[in-house]
Amino acid sequence: FTQVLDISDRKEMELLVRESENKFRNIAENVPGLVLKYKLYPDGSDELQYISKGVEDLYEIPRQEALENIQLMLDCIHPDDIQAYQASIEDSRRNLSLWEIEHRIILSNGKQKWIKARGVPVRYDDGSYVWDTLQIEITERKLAEKALKEKTEFLDKIIETAALSTWISDGKGTAIRANPACLKFFGASETEVIGKYN
Repeated sequence: FTQVLDISDRKEMELLVRESENKFRNIAENVPGLVLKYKLYPDGSDELQYISKGVEDLYEIPRQEALENIQLMLDCIHPDDIQAYQASIEDSRRNLSLWEIEHRIILSNGKQKWIKARGVPVRYDDGSYVWDTLQIEITERKLAEKALKEKTEFLDKIIETAALSTWISDGKGTAIRANPACLKFFGASETEVIGKYN
Protein backbone atom coordinates (compact mmCIF):
# COMPACT_ATOMS: atom_id res chain seq x y z
CA PHE A 1 0.00 0.00 0.00
CA THR A 2 1.44 3.37 -1.03
CA GLN A 3 0.23 6.75 0.12
CA VAL A 4 1.07 9.99 -1.63
CA LEU A 5 0.76 13.29 0.23
CA ASP A 6 0.51 16.62 -1.51
CA ILE A 7 2.67 19.03 0.49
CA SER A 8 2.63 21.82 -2.05
CA ASP A 9 0.33 23.96 0.15
CA ARG A 10 2.70 23.61 3.09
CA LYS A 11 5.72 24.43 0.93
CA GLU A 12 3.94 27.48 -0.44
CA MET A 13 3.16 28.69 3.10
CA GLU A 14 6.78 28.19 4.16
CA LEU A 15 7.89 30.24 1.16
CA LEU A 16 5.43 33.03 2.04
CA VAL A 17 6.63 33.09 5.65
CA ARG A 18 10.27 33.29 4.50
CA GLU A 19 9.43 36.12 2.09
CA SER A 20 7.57 37.98 4.85
CA GLU A 21 10.52 37.60 7.25
CA ASN A 22 12.92 38.85 4.57
CA LYS A 23 10.75 41.91 3.92
CA PHE A 24 10.63 42.65 7.66
CA ARG A 25 14.40 42.35 8.01
CA ASN A 26 14.96 44.54 4.96
CA ILE A 27 12.74 47.27 6.42
CA ALA A 28 14.24 46.89 9.92
CA GLU A 29 17.79 47.23 8.57
CA ASN A 30 16.95 50.46 6.79
CA VAL A 31 15.01 52.38 9.44
CA PRO A 32 16.79 55.12 11.38
CA GLY A 33 17.61 53.94 14.88
CA LEU A 34 17.19 50.30 15.73
CA VAL A 35 14.48 47.67 15.65
CA LEU A 36 14.42 44.84 18.15
CA LYS A 37 12.25 42.01 19.40
CA TYR A 38 12.47 41.75 23.20
CA LYS A 39 11.13 38.68 25.05
CA LEU A 40 10.35 38.55 28.76
CA TYR A 41 9.83 35.06 30.22
CA PRO A 42 7.51 34.22 33.17
CA ASP A 43 10.51 33.63 35.44
CA GLY A 44 11.76 37.20 34.80
CA SER A 45 14.60 36.25 32.46
CA ASP A 46 14.74 38.01 29.13
CA GLU A 47 16.42 37.97 25.75
CA LEU A 48 16.61 39.70 22.42
CA GLN A 49 15.15 37.56 19.66
CA TYR A 50 16.16 40.04 16.98
CA ILE A 51 18.07 43.30 16.75
CA SER A 52 18.91 45.39 13.70
CA LYS A 53 22.36 46.67 12.82
CA GLY A 54 21.29 50.09 14.13
CA VAL A 55 22.48 48.95 17.58
CA GLU A 56 26.03 49.49 16.37
CA ASP A 57 25.35 53.19 15.65
CA LEU A 58 23.07 53.89 18.59
CA TYR A 59 24.74 51.93 21.40
CA GLU A 60 28.10 51.31 19.72
CA ILE A 61 27.81 47.62 20.59
CA PRO A 62 28.45 44.93 17.96
CA ARG A 63 25.13 43.47 16.84
CA GLN A 64 25.98 39.84 17.61
CA GLU A 65 27.24 40.71 21.09
CA ALA A 66 24.02 42.64 21.86
CA LEU A 67 21.92 39.75 20.56
CA GLU A 68 23.77 37.25 22.73
CA ASN A 69 23.87 39.45 25.86
CA ILE A 70 21.03 41.95 26.39
CA GLN A 71 22.72 43.14 29.57
CA LEU A 72 25.26 45.03 27.45
CA MET A 73 22.49 47.39 26.33
CA LEU A 74 20.81 47.57 29.73
CA ASP A 75 24.13 48.50 31.35
CA CYS A 76 24.22 51.61 29.11
CA ILE A 77 21.03 53.06 30.61
CA HIS A 78 21.75 56.13 32.73
CA PRO A 79 21.61 55.26 36.47
CA ASP A 80 19.05 58.03 37.03
CA ASP A 81 16.76 56.54 34.35
CA ILE A 82 16.97 52.79 35.02
CA GLN A 83 14.20 52.66 37.62
CA ALA A 84 11.71 54.50 35.37
CA TYR A 85 12.82 52.30 32.45
CA GLN A 86 12.12 49.07 34.36
CA ALA A 87 8.83 50.40 35.76
CA SER A 88 7.66 51.37 32.26
CA ILE A 89 8.25 47.83 30.96
CA GLU A 90 6.40 46.34 33.92
CA ASP A 91 3.49 48.74 33.40
CA SER A 92 3.35 47.86 29.69
CA ARG A 93 3.41 44.13 30.51
CA ARG A 94 0.76 44.36 33.21
CA ASN A 95 -1.65 46.44 31.10
CA LEU A 96 -0.65 45.09 27.68
CA SER A 97 -0.26 48.73 26.71
CA LEU A 98 2.08 50.65 24.46
CA TRP A 99 5.57 50.90 25.94
CA GLU A 100 7.08 54.32 25.39
CA ILE A 101 9.92 56.03 27.20
CA GLU A 102 12.59 58.67 26.69
CA HIS A 103 15.81 57.90 28.54
CA ARG A 104 19.53 58.48 28.46
CA ILE A 105 22.29 56.03 27.71
CA ILE A 106 25.99 56.35 28.50
CA LEU A 107 28.33 54.69 26.01
CA SER A 108 31.58 52.98 26.97
CA ASN A 109 33.51 56.11 25.86
CA GLY A 110 31.44 58.27 28.26
CA LYS A 111 29.34 59.90 25.54
CA GLN A 112 25.69 60.40 26.53
CA LYS A 113 22.72 60.04 24.17
CA TRP A 114 18.98 60.44 24.55
CA ILE A 115 16.83 57.57 23.25
CA LYS A 116 13.12 57.36 22.54
CA ALA A 117 11.89 53.76 22.72
CA ARG A 118 8.46 52.52 21.74
CA GLY A 119 7.07 49.01 21.52
CA VAL A 120 3.87 47.00 21.58
CA PRO A 121 3.65 43.92 23.82
CA VAL A 122 2.04 40.59 22.91
CA ARG A 123 1.29 37.97 25.57
CA TYR A 124 1.82 34.31 24.68
CA ASP A 125 0.12 31.22 26.10
CA ASP A 126 3.29 30.19 27.97
CA GLY A 127 3.10 33.45 29.98
CA SER A 128 5.90 35.19 28.10
CA TYR A 129 5.67 38.64 26.52
CA VAL A 130 7.28 39.95 23.36
CA TRP A 131 7.69 43.59 22.39
CA ASP A 132 8.42 44.64 18.81
CA THR A 133 10.33 47.83 19.49
CA LEU A 134 11.79 50.83 17.71
CA GLN A 135 14.46 52.99 19.34
CA ILE A 136 15.65 56.28 17.88
CA GLU A 137 18.15 58.87 19.02
CA ILE A 138 16.62 62.18 20.14
CA THR A 139 19.74 63.85 21.56
CA GLU A 140 19.54 66.88 19.27
CA ARG A 141 15.88 67.46 20.15
CA LYS A 142 16.64 67.21 23.88
CA LEU A 143 19.54 69.65 23.60
CA ALA A 144 17.32 72.10 21.67
CA GLU A 145 14.59 71.77 24.33
CA LYS A 146 17.14 72.42 27.08
CA ALA A 147 18.54 75.48 25.28
CA LEU A 148 15.02 76.85 24.73
CA LYS A 149 14.14 76.30 28.38
CA GLU A 150 17.30 78.08 29.53
CA LYS A 151 16.61 81.05 27.22
CA THR A 152 12.99 81.22 28.37
CA GLU A 153 14.03 81.16 32.03
CA PHE A 154 16.63 83.87 31.34
CA LEU A 155 14.05 86.09 29.61
CA ASP A 156 11.53 85.41 32.39
CA LYS A 157 14.06 86.58 34.97
CA ILE A 158 14.82 89.74 32.98
CA ILE A 159 11.12 90.55 32.60
CA GLU A 160 10.30 89.85 36.24
CA THR A 161 13.18 91.91 37.62
CA ALA A 162 13.04 94.79 35.11
CA ALA A 163 12.44 98.21 36.65
CA LEU A 164 10.56 99.26 33.51
CA SER A 165 6.89 98.45 33.07
CA THR A 166 6.81 95.45 30.75
CA TRP A 167 3.93 93.47 29.36
CA ILE A 168 3.60 90.95 26.56
CA SER A 169 0.54 90.52 24.38
CA ASP A 170 -0.46 87.96 21.80
CA GLY A 171 -1.16 88.70 18.14
CA LYS A 172 -4.65 89.96 18.96
CA GLY A 173 -3.40 92.45 21.53
CA THR A 174 -4.49 90.43 24.56
CA ALA A 175 -2.13 90.74 27.52
CA ILE A 176 -0.56 87.38 28.34
CA ARG A 177 2.16 88.58 30.71
CA ALA A 178 2.89 91.59 32.88
CA ASN A 179 5.83 92.11 35.20
CA PRO A 180 5.55 93.49 38.77
CA ALA A 181 6.67 96.97 37.63
CA CYS A 182 3.82 97.05 35.11
CA LEU A 183 1.25 95.97 37.68
CA LYS A 184 2.55 98.60 40.12
CA PHE A 185 2.50 101.34 37.45
CA PHE A 186 -1.14 100.64 36.60
CA GLY A 187 -2.10 99.86 40.18
CA ALA A 188 -3.65 96.60 39.01
CA SER A 189 -3.46 92.94 39.94
CA GLU A 190 -2.32 90.26 37.53
CA THR A 191 -5.91 89.01 37.10
CA GLU A 192 -6.99 92.54 36.11
CA VAL A 193 -4.39 92.69 33.34
CA ILE A 194 -3.86 89.16 31.97
CA GLY A 195 -6.40 88.22 29.35
CA LYS A 196 -7.44 91.83 28.73
CA TYR A 197 -6.90 93.87 25.59
CA ASN A 198 -4.33 96.68 25.51
